[in-house]
Formats: sequence, C-alpha cells, structure tokens
Amino acid sequence: MYKRQVHNNKSGEYEAIIGTNRYRNLIRDTLYMGFIRQQPILMSWDEYFTEDEHSILSRVKKQIDWKKPIKKTPVAVLINDELATWDGRLKLEKLEATLSAGAVEYQFIENLNEKTANQIIIDATQKEIELGQFDTWNNFPKVLQKSIPIQVSKPYATQYLEWSDQSQFVAYCYNRSYYQLKNTYIHPNKHRIPVKVSFELMCKNINKTAEFQLFDLTNKKLIMEGKVKNTPSIKISDTDSDYLFVAFS
Repeated sequence: MYKRQVHNNKSGEYEAIIGTNRYRNLIRDTLYMGFIRQQPILMSWDEYFTEDEHSILSRVKKQIDWKKPIKKTPVAVLINDELATWDGRLKLEKLEATLSAGAVEYQFIENLNEKTANQIIIDATQKEIELGQFDTWNNFPKVLQKSIPIQVSKPYATQYLEWSDQSQFVAYCYNRSYYQLKNTYIHPNKHRIPVKVSFELMCKNINKTAEFQLFDLTNKKLIMEGKVKNTPSIKISDTDSDYLFVAFS
C-alpha cells in the first residue's frame, strides 16, 4: 500500500506523488505522448508502481508496420532559443493547449527552410501568437478541415500519429478537465487530475475502410471496435478515463 511521503527542505514541505493517481497520469502521459513522438524507449525509475500502463501500449505497438512512412504534420511552429525562458515556455504551453484541443498535429522548426509543402506556419518567435484560427473547427483553415483525421470534445485533447497511405492511425485522447498546481518532490508541480465529463470522438478524414478499436487506458480494456465507415462518432458520458483510438486498414 502506498503511504504519503513528505520531504522537507528550506523552501518548505513537498509531497512525494509516487504511487498516487497523479503519478500514474504523469507516467501515462509520458508513455503515450512519447509513443506519438516516436521515442523508442520510455521509462521511469518507479515502474513497479505503473507497470500495467505498458499493457495496451505494447499490444498496439506490435500491430504497427513501422516501415511505412508517417504523414508530415499539417502545421510547423517556428521557434528560437528565447523560447527556452520561463515566458517562452508559457507561450508554448498555451500553443500546445490550443492545438491539442483541436487535434492539430505540429512540428518545431528553427528555420523556414525546414517547412514542407503546404504546411501552415505559426511563428512562435513573435511577441504574441495569434491562435484564433485554431480555437474551433469552423475557424480552421480549409486545408486543415480537409486533412485533420479526428476531433475530440473539450475538455479532452489529443495527439496522434497518421501514416502517409492512411493505413494506420493511432490517437491518444486524454482528459484535461482539471489540473492542480501543487509543489511535489522531484516531479512537476502541475498535475492532471481528470473529473467526469462527456467524451466524443468524431471521425473526420480517416480512411473509411479501416477497422477501429477504442481502449480505455484508465481501466485497461478494449471497450469498442468496428468499422470507421459505420461509426462517424463515438460518445461516452460521465467518464474520467483516457482513451487510445487506433484504426488499421
């Protein structure tokens, strides 16, 4: 059984979160966001508390053909060294919150020569970033409306991987209904603590011939499967779970 641990130093009292649900959510975000970013190895020093978080992830990894090319992101964010400052990171946090809520995948670039054809550029080096065109689906540029594969209802957000031939798709959908700011020992001070809300996933530009699976990552089980063409949207009420949506054709 986990026992609350408190560490004291000159700055005050800091609670250790290892073994708590806050820690589990942190590990889940690390594993699945890292997976979406194609990082081959992700671990924590305290894996024995959260070993089961790997179960669905390992299962899905084995289904993927990693030799196939991955589709380029529709948006590129221009950055520089100044964004490593505290104010710069707050600016990027706001950008991330807006884009992940709209299911807009992006990459960072340091030079405009790195952009690919048809990518929309957000210049984060400017004093203010204009994100109004990304706050709702109706405001999205037409090129995004024609390419973004899914949408999720707020306060959920999503990060995903899509392959160039649309034969494979994986999306991590996480509940951002509530965050707590609290000093903790060694770990971050901003904690994702989901509360129950309604969740909806809408299929926009996914391969209609694909078959999908929806996993409840909080309860570690497959809860739905079927054909994308027969399922324009998925609705789940009164849930505090995180989900993994996968589609293969």
